[in-house]
Amino acid sequence: MIAETNKDSTAIYMRKAENIKVPYGLRVKYTRKAVGCLNLQKNDSANTDKLIRMARNFYLLNSWGDLKVTSRIVFKKARLQKNEYFIGQSYRWLGIYYKTISHNDSAFYYLLKAEKFFLNKKDEKLLASLYLDKSTIQINVFDIFGAERSAIKSLIYSKRINDKLGVYDALINLGIAFNASEDYKKSNFYIFKAIRLISENNLEGQFFLKEICLNNLGNNYLYLKDYKKASKTFKKALLNKKLRKHNPKLYSTIVDNFAYVEFKLNNNNKGSLSLFLEALKIKDSLRLNAEIIYCKNHLSEYFFSKKDTLLSFKYANEALKLARKKGNYNDLLPSLKQISIVDFKNYSSYSSEYIKIFDSLYRKQSIAKNKFAAIAYETEEITTEKDQAIKQKWIFLSIAVLLFLIGILLFMVIHQRTKQKEMRLLQDQQKANEEIYQLLQNQQNKMDEGRQLEKKRIAQDLHDGIMNRLTSTRLNLHVIAENSETETIKKCLPFIDGIQEIEKEIRNIAHDLNSNVFTNKTSFIGIVESFIEEQKSISSSNYHLEIDASINWEQLAGFKKIHLFRILQEAIQNIEKHARAKNIIVSILKKERHLLVEIFDDGNGFSSKNKKKGIGLQNIYSRAKSCKGSAEIKSRLNEGTTVIVRIPI
Repeated sequence: MIAETNKDSTAIYMRKAENIKVPYGLRVKYTRKAVGCLNLQKNDSANTDKLIRMARNFYLLNSWGDLKVTSRIVFKKARLQKNEYFIGQSYRWLGIYYKTISHNDSAFYYLLKAEKFFLNKKDEKLLASLYLDKSTIQINVFDIFGAERSAIKSLIYSKRINDKLGVYDALINLGIAFNASEDYKKSNFYIFKAIRLISENNLEGQFFLKEICLNNLGNNYLYLKDYKKASKTFKKALLNKKLRKHNPKLYSTIVDNFAYVEFKLNNNNKGSLSLFLEALKIKDSLRLNAEIIYCKNHLSEYFFSKKDTLLSFKYANEALKLARKKGNYNDLLPSLKQISIVDFKNYSSYSSEYIKIFDSLYRKQSIAKNKFAAIAYETEEITTEKDQAIKQKWIFLSIAVLLFLIGILLFMVIHQRTKQKEMRLLQDQQKANEEIYQLLQNQQNKMDEGRQLEKKRIAQDLHDGIMNRLTSTRLNLHVIAENSETETIKKCLPFIDGIQEIEKEIRNIAHDLNSNVFTNKTSFIGIVESFIEEQKSISSSNYHLEIDASINWEQLAGFKKIHLFRILQEAIQNIEKHARAKNIIVSILKKERHLLVEIFDDGNGFSSKNKKKGIGLQNIYSRAKSCKGSAEIKSRLNEGTTVIVRIPI
């Protein structure tokens, strides 16, 4: 009678726990009571299945500690029952628990163990869900290749069981994975497939799936700086009037993104400010810290463009404080970047912190990826050893039966065959170990090759940029030793200031932060013209600069602009050192789909047959080759020299 009463109480608790109309706190309380009753009842498959339902309920209620405890209870009961399905379920929910609290290596470990059981049971529904969770974890640690494979497996299983929402989730994860690897074309491909799936299966009203797709698509256009397409996409997502009431988090995210795009399209658009503030108000009410940081950085950028430095600093500083409190590197890095722009006086300290965090994040991601590989290998090794142990157990039992039936002679024959099998297994294992060692050796060779290439690149930057500028500065400051008049000293003061620029360039090279020096037309042309003007002020030669106005500098990659400027520096420095030229002509022209750069001087020239190629000339050829272009140097004694460089746009 008591047992029946206990069962009735359990049913009541479970019904109330799963009723969405019951207040949140009571649902958690009833779920705990149901788990307590089930834990005391008979250990059978029906009760264990109910415990799994309660674990899922804790997950839906965001009660993570209870989810972990319940998963452990399921594991203990399932192991006593020797029920592989329930053991796999316990591992799965433990994996989901660790995924939710961002313990990615533990989550991956438990999901990998669950995968073995679900594969044995051929449970396609659980496998589809499990591979989707694995894909999400791999995206979090930037294991893009692994995330892509897991998402595709989830997609295959979801299609087999005709789970349209599962197919949608897998397509979205593929889009996110390729976004993380900056392959926006592929990311858009999968997002458009998800949109077609929604349209063809009438899923528009479920969970705002279309609006999620449009937000992700708009973000891709935003990263590509196609602000018109981004604006059109975010505006389309906001047409759903139910979004603000039923999913305020997604609504505030889309509004924030739309406001930022409108601000980028029209710097004087006052409507952007009201949209930013609306999004921030909703995010504050929902306590969405990561979203708040994102929005405040946008507001800081907006007010900075309006030259309102006080408000710009206020929002940037608030975003940075919140990011530091939250401790998430993905929030902290953009916050440091924004405040370094606003608070330029403290630029150096912010930059140092940014570099330190970026390096730490890169190391952690590498460690996480290596952990995943080690976990997969160790799990496979344990499973293999377990299978071998079971196999050997049955072999010994068979031998014992055969001994009993046919005697000692047959036992010896079977025992000998067993030994031979073990030898073959050992040989196969040795062969596998040798292959693994060879793979590791090949990987190490590739890493060494990469380091050598990086050393060469740094040597080029030091020689072409810093050494040339130091030589120029030294020669000009040497004038003070010969003539210490006040007017001479005044002329030399700018070169002392130039040492600070050289220091900045050294820091950029050391931290590889100079990849975006030439990101637009104005900055590149401005730096080239500034360089030529500087040479005019310190040289006795006549300089003439010609730049084709039809060149679209935005089409030329940043690294090509860097190489082009370094080639120009090296060529000019060689002329100043050796040529004794009266006239120097620099022209940058567009010829079909190539840039044609010519640097001519009417100096001494040299014989190309007798001239040895120093590191400077080698760097010119090397930099042109790095841009998939070509370099040619024509010179004759007493007839001047022409450097011709062709670079594809």
